[in-house]
Amino acid sequence: GKSTLAKLIMGLMRVNSGEILSDGVALNETTVEELRLKLGIVFQNPDNQFVGITVKDDIAFALENRNISYEEMLERIDLYSKKLGITHLLSRNPESLSGGEKQKLGIFLTLSSNRDILLLDEPFAGVDQDNIKEIITLFLIFKISKSFLFILFRLFSVIPSRFSVYSATDAP
Repeated sequence: GKSTLAKLIMGLMRVNSGEILSDGVALNETTVEELRLKLGIVFQNPDNQFVGITVKDDIAFALENRNISYEEMLERIDLYSKKLGITHLLSRNPESLSGGEKQKLGIFLTLSSNRDILLLDEPFAGVDQDNIKEIITLFLIFKISKSFLFILFRLFSVIPSRFSVYSATDAP
């Protein structure tokens, strides 16, 4: 259900009943592309986001798809890799990364695309406590300019109090 919710919000699945609104605009076939420009997603399994031979190739691919100029691409790669502390990973193959490093790369790919809202589907799955703390610190750094929507099964306690937390439960 959680990943289905993420896919519905991103317009990757059709809504059967009800509606999804973003800034008062209903998500539908005519608005999905416009809304996707505002939304970025980090999937529960970050391996689903990787296509390049190196981490830097993956980042470049994501930025090329957004028609980012080569100069700006290099600036963003430099800026975000430093902020996320992953410059040492740029030449590595994404498949060789640890769970926490993969999750940071997934977050990097989404942050570097300059989306207003980041949707994170179980961003701590397969990540050890140290990396969870590092990732939370990253969210705090970027909270100034971004909105985050976490979809979590557990670990609500790791979300800092500076974030609003809403819980959805099954109706009786």
